Amino acid sequence: MIKFTRGSIGDKDGIMHDIVVKAAAPNKLKDALIGGGMVMMGIIYLTRAAFRDGAKAFEWAEWQAMYDAGVVAERPEEVFK
Repeated sequence: MIKFTRGSIGDKDGIMHDIVVKAAAPNKLKDALIGGGMVMMGIIYLTRAAFRDGAKAFEWAEWQAMYDAGVVAERPEEVFK
């Protein structure tokens, strides 16, 4: 069981009580949710890295092709330092 305090509240006598929230999900469900979240984070990280690196490689290859064709004067090494 997960238990955490979300603040406090007073009753009509002026006594303060904590607001306690309990998550009573079984351990198997919590483990599945935590594991699924970790897998999703890994997939997102790897996908982001692949697209970022792929976009850079595509842009470099495009610039190299334009340089080889004489369209631009700067070499890709000078542009993508």
